Amino acid sequence: MKRYLMIFISCFILASVCSAAGPQRRMGGGERVGRGDVDINVFYDTLAPYGNWVEDSAYGYVWCPTGLGYGWHPYSDGQWVWTDDGWTWASDLDWGWIPFHYGRWDFDDSLGWFWIPDTVWGPAWVTWCWGNDYVGWAPLPPFAEFAAGVGIRGFSRPLPDRFWCFIDGGRFLDRDLRRDIFPYERNRALLGLAIHRGNLEFSGERLFNGGIGVEDVRRWTGRQVTRYRLEDAERPGMARIEGGALRIYHPPILRSESVRPSNFVPRSEASRALEERQRQYYQQSGRESAAERALTNNQARERQLLDQSHQKEQQQMMLRRQEEINRTANRSEHERIQREYQSRQQELQRQHEEERSQMSQRHAQEQQSHAAPQGGGHGRH
Repeated sequence: MKRYLMIFISCFILASVCSAAGPQRRMGGGERVGRGDVDINVFYDTLAPYGNWVEDSAYGYVWCPTGLGYGWHPYSDGQWVWTDDGWTWASDLDWGWIPFHYGRWDFDDSLGWFWIPDTVWGPAWVTWCWGNDYVGWAPLPPFAEFAAGVGIRGFSRPLPDRFWCFIDGGRFLDRDLRRDIFPYERNRALLGLAIHRGNLEFSGERLFNGGIGVEDVRRWTGRQVTRYRLEDAERPGMARIEGGALRIYHPPILRSESVRPSNFVPRSEASRALEERQRQYYQQSGRESAAERALTNNQARERQLLDQSHQKEQQQMMLRRQEEINRTANRSEHERIQREYQSRQQELQRQHEEERSQMSQRHAQEQQSHAAPQGGGHGRH
């Protein structure tokens, strides 16, 4: 009897020691051993230097990034990496481990892009579409709910055009995708060409971002797709590929209704506060001239990308016309095909001219806003 009592006491002590060591939790493919959960305050404190926290009646406290330049878009500064959890966003930004792996994004004309916190980690909270050798992704909006064991639900409404990032499929594995993203005036046409859709799925006990197929990426890029282990970084910062692993800091987050940002502004004062934050940011030494150069370079790159996409679409139309003509030897059919494609070509030219005009108008507004004394509006278009 004494022997069994000693065994029971030893097991009790061992269980107590293991419990005191903290939870062991698998998050998105990475192992976390011996570290306790982190309070949601880490979001408030980490993001505060890079933007403004705003008290919003619909979402609570939301975060508006600043100092990112005109035309900035969530999931643009970085690259896609194939990991144990599917396509994982590897951000180039020091704070990117938070708003691209937890929570949702939304857009407002007065706030620009803003982030709504949540505590569930994912490889990237995006939806996908692709077709005609183009691929696009968009941040999931607030109404896209996550249900444990199910995945994404309640997501049926179409997203606004500006939510999407589109690139040529051949660029999908590039390391700096922001340079490859088409101006958003092109998005409506590219959405019309997309024939496939994809969302986050629930695989086993975790989220899996299958998105587009690996074979599609190989075909587009002509490159092999390396699969990396997804590991938990020891400290916050930008994502890093080291050896055969992608390391992203992703602690389990405790939700607490009692905590809030130490500094925030009410929604009614948010626009003015953001303008002031931007003005202070760009008044710092060298930043104003650097921002002007970046704006000029970005607009030139957008014009080039738009022209390349237009040329590609025109060439594809000409190839399809020739293929249809080659399939028939009937002269009257040839003439009918020629008339149809002439009409399509005219419509395509009209669409391209409209896109160029819209982009030029936006570029002029950006230049005017940049030249304004308050320096406001950066990153909110």
